[in-house]
Amino acid sequence: MSIGTTIKKLRREHDITQEQLAEYLGITSRAVSQWECDKTAPDISLLPMLANIFGVTTDVILGVDIQKNEEKIAQIIEEANVFSYDGKFASAVKILKDGIKHFPTSYRIMAELAEALSCVDLDSNANIIGKSEDAVHISNEVFSLCEKIISECTNNEIRGKAFQTIIYRYKNIGRIDKAAEYANMMSHMWVSREEMLIDIFDNNVESSLLRYYVSFCADRIMKCLDILSTMNIYNADDKNKLLHQITDIAKIIYCDGDYNYYAHHLISAYQTLAENYALVNDKEKTLLMLEQMCKASIMYDTYADNVVETSPAVRGEYHRRPVPWDENSCARLFKCLSDEKWYDFIRSEPQFTKMLDELIKYSNI
Repeated sequence: MSIGTTIKKLRREHDITQEQLAEYLGITSRAVSQWECDKTAPDISLLPMLANIFGVTTDVILGVDIQKNEEKIAQIIEEANVFSYDGKFASAVKILKDGIKHFPTSYRIMAELAEALSCVDLDSNANIIGKSEDAVHISNEVFSLCEKIISECTNNEIRGKAFQTIIYRYKNIGRIDKAAEYANMMSHMWVSREEMLIDIFDNNVESSLLRYYVSFCADRIMKCLDILSTMNIYNADDKNKLLHQITDIAKIIYCDGDYNYYAHHLISAYQTLAENYALVNDKEKTLLMLEQMCKASIMYDTYADNVVETSPAVRGEYHRRPVPWDENSCARLFKCLSDEKWYDFIRSEPQFTKMLDELIKYSNI
């Protein structure tokens, strides 16, 4: 359908005469008539005004097949995500940059590209690590994309992704002030989508939303407890209590033991507890914490891709395998247990030797 035909169709649907449309635009009715006869086309500067009058996008005025384009955009993002999920961010960036050439106004591709770029220096195949000039160039590109999305895009989901990417990028390069500046632009947790929907529907809320929210809240609570346990406002006993609360929450929410991705909270808590008990030469508790740490580490490194939770409060939630690193959790913990001197007092224990054997069995070194 030509631009003129589209304008004519929209004008009639909105019961607007050629004279009225001309008046809205500050042009002659003859000009509108010539558009609709495909003798001329509207000046590009008039397209936003036409779009506002008819309540459509400029793509509709231009006759662009939006649905078809959205399908192509989704396909590009899906293809890039295959590489991102495997930790190959440089390959994902290439696909998304090619996609931007075809769809230069797609905020969705921009958001995915910004996120992939921000992760490129984590990609061992990209050879970016340690190259400060490359890192600065990547950061500037990430900032430019995110700022464009934040200032221009009206889709809250896409804008949220841009906020998240720019905040983490600033944090990762040590610009905490800028990260906080962007974080403070966002809405507080009480007006989040999930919070509002739960309050609106009460007992009629979708169970899937509640299960997702439970999973999210448990993750945030465990993270907060972990941070609190590092603060000097607490004594040693209180810090241990906070760490044990992490494991208690995990056991309550994931009562089937299906911690999967969230096993990383347990690994950290049990490892710190083991170190704390080792420092006071408590052999029994040190070995117990290390055993639990090893179990959590093996689970974290071995659970299936896209595994689905079975515990009632989070049933149906799934977690994709984490991006692979040069060393997995078991490999890092094996090195820790092998090297740290505070474990010397239990190094001859059969349980300790067994743990080392288990960790090396599942390590990727």
